[in-house]
Amino acid sequence: MRVPCKSLHMQPAVCTLLRPLSSKAPGLAGVFAPFLVLILLILPSAQLWAQNGTSAEESAQQSQNEEQISKEQKSLASLLQAQREALQEQQTRLQELQTKLPSILSALDKGVHRLSDRLNVLIRLKGFIKKNFKELVIIKRNVNQLSQELQSAMDPLSKAREELQALEKNIQRRQKDLRNQLSISPQAIGPDQARTEIVQIRNMLDSIQGLLNQLAQGEKPALELNRQIQEFEKLVSQDLQKSWHEYFLEPSFSLFQLNTGTMGTQFEEWQENLPVYTHLFVLGNFNWPLFLLRFAGFFTAFYVVSLILLALVNARLQDAPPLKRMLPASLFISLAAAILVANTFFQGSFQSLIIQSLGQIILGWGLILLLWLIRFSMVDESEFYSNPLRLLWFPFAFSQILQTLILPPFLTGLVWITLLIVFIGFFKRHRTRINVTLERTLYRLTVVLFTLLVPLTLAGWVHLSLLLTSMWFVFCVCLQVGNCSTGLLRAKIIQFPENTVGFLGRGLVQGMGVPVLWIFSFSFIILWLGITLGDFQFLQELSKLKLGWGVLSINLARLIIVLIGFYLASSGLVVLKSLLQSAAELHSSLDSGTVGSLNILLTYGVWGIYIILALAFLGLDLTSLTVVAGGLSVGIGFGLQSIFNNFISGIILLFGRSIQPGDVVQIRDLWAEVKQINIRTTEVQTFDRSTILLPNSKLISEEITNWTHRQDKILRRKVQVGVAYGTDIELVRRLLLYIADTHPHILKVPAPFVRFAEFGDSSLRFTLYFYASIDYGWLAESDLRYDMNKIFQEYGITIAFPQRDIHVRSLDGLNDWASRLGLSGENAENSDLTPE
Repeated sequence: MRVPCKSLHMQPAVCTLLRPLSSKAPGLAGVFAPFLVLILLILPSAQLWAQNGTSAEESAQQSQNEEQISKEQKSLASLLQAQREALQEQQTRLQELQTKLPSILSALDKGVHRLSDRLNVLIRLKGFIKKNFKELVIIKRNVNQLSQELQSAMDPLSKAREELQALEKNIQRRQKDLRNQLSISPQAIGPDQARTEIVQIRNMLDSIQGLLNQLAQGEKPALELNRQIQEFEKLVSQDLQKSWHEYFLEPSFSLFQLNTGTMGTQFEEWQENLPVYTHLFVLGNFNWPLFLLRFAGFFTAFYVVSLILLALVNARLQDAPPLKRMLPASLFISLAAAILVANTFFQGSFQSLIIQSLGQIILGWGLILLLWLIRFSMVDESEFYSNPLRLLWFPFAFSQILQTLILPPFLTGLVWITLLIVFIGFFKRHRTRINVTLERTLYRLTVVLFTLLVPLTLAGWVHLSLLLTSMWFVFCVCLQVGNCSTGLLRAKIIQFPENTVGFLGRGLVQGMGVPVLWIFSFSFIILWLGITLGDFQFLQELSKLKLGWGVLSINLARLIIVLIGFYLASSGLVVLKSLLQSAAELHSSLDSGTVGSLNILLTYGVWGIYIILALAFLGLDLTSLTVVAGGLSVGIGFGLQSIFNNFISGIILLFGRSIQPGDVVQIRDLWAEVKQINIRTTEVQTFDRSTILLPNSKLISEEITNWTHRQDKILRRKVQVGVAYGTDIELVRRLLLYIADTHPHILKVPAPFVRFAEFGDSSLRFTLYFYASIDYGWLAESDLRYDMNKIFQEYGITIAFPQRDIHVRSLDGLNDWASRLGLSGENAENSDLTPE
């Protein structure tokens, strides 16, 4: 039986399978034929259903892809639109800059011409100025002002350049993004639109480059002027450094070699330059109305604040001086502060030199009035008859005036020498009227200083003499400021309570407050030097100055810092000792001996660290100390052996604490109290109040009896007494114990006791043992002997003494002596001669 494959629409592979089966087994084919036909009918339907399902999934996926593409196209379109708008904004900003740039260049050109003219004037002025550093300082300030004004004039150009460069970066970034978008999806932009945008970007970049070139061309004159200003400023700085040296350290003349020709030359030179100086100082472009307006405002503010402060001080302090006496100081200080502050706005004018000197003179007068009120309240009124600083103010004022006036050098020298001689006479006359040590010492030093300044001025160093005089007054004022401020601080410290917190606060305030006040006081000298010299560059050069000896050189600024560190180290040591003392009061385990040892260790530790840091800060190579140590090792083996031995022994004593300050020690027959253990010797004081310095090695090597080791001051003492034979020994024991029990300085625990020592030759010997403090042991022994003698007499007890019986066997040879004594021979023979 053949299966109709075509009629049943069977697959060729299925039909191929069924043909062998039908040819070999016709019966089986008849049985399975219906089932096979059914299967063959179902398979095409299933295949068709699967094909329909697959096509549905593909259509759904295609729909999602189309939606995604649509969203991306919309997003890309919005992004392209935003980029076009940003590019259009950049185009608008570029057009604005193109319109604005000519006005910027025109303003810069005008500013360059104006500043160039001012620079030429300063260059001409510098030609008239030779050695006077003050005028050079003013020129330097004007040059700095020119540089700042030129920088301000160039700021719009710099901002325009920065904006163009930022705009160029943004446009180049847009150009790069456009190229990337064309390479990825050219159909999204379109060829026409892309071509238009590319051309626009290229045109904008060309315009920006043209504007940058235009800016560079317009900036060339400004850069050239800036170079000229920098070179001129460098030249002025160099001349300024030389002028400081020439003005102060080189003699301008010598009165020892002064003649008519020299005087005439100096006078003619002064007449020649006088019109220039007159124009600078009198007819300059100083804005007097603005200065007076600012001065009035500052003076009003300062004076009102000072009055409020004075009222508060007068209300809170009971011993404050009357308000009427404080008003002049407040007035002058406010006036000077207003002048100096208002003058800071006109530092570029030559008139500011005169105003600055005037402000310093008035400020000095106000300060001495204020310090006089404080100082007068700290001492007895009978010790002052007037303000001691008032006389010091007059040399300062005249020195400031002579430094400001432009006079021939020989005339300035003659005037100043005359004034110095007058001042010396005044100071000698008024020195005897002051009894206070500080002010009296200042007057003596002033006489010595002015005496030295006379030959210095005669030799031609008149400017240096004037500067030293002004500096001496400023130093005295700073000294009084520090003295008054620390005195007020100490007066407040005394009011601290007498307890642990009070001691701690006292140590902290005194240890840290006092050095800070002194450093703050003397810092005004540096400030005054900077103001007087017109520029702190002088101080910078002074700080670089090195003091050298051979290969060793020490920086002056570092040396000053090391000196300040010395004072801070000593003050910090006071604070640490106060903390240690406070800790000893809180903890009973820290006795006075331990505190003393710790104080000594602390002292050597702090100063040792300070010395090492100071040497390193001064630039000394610490590795070279190894060579020194090697040399010392040889020296220790010979000449320094005993010193090194004492040094090590002192360290052993401090750390071992076998002997501490306050201990009572016995060295052979020497009794003494240890006062202080130093690094080489130990200071002890005998009970005769003599001080002995013992080498530390002696305390280590020899046998020492420490009667108060570990602060144990309880000692056992004894008193011996002998009574006659036949005395009631029990009564003696009770009486001795009664005497010991009733003594106030003999301890009850441990209790005293009596020991029957021995049967002596002439007495029964007893020993009374008792315990007492070392401070009262010897005194108790004496008191006990007084009491024993008194109470034994009351009870009829005889304190025995040595007795001897002499038996005479023959009186031959003594009859003559007996007759001379009025004794008969019989009586003499029968007499018993017993010596008393």
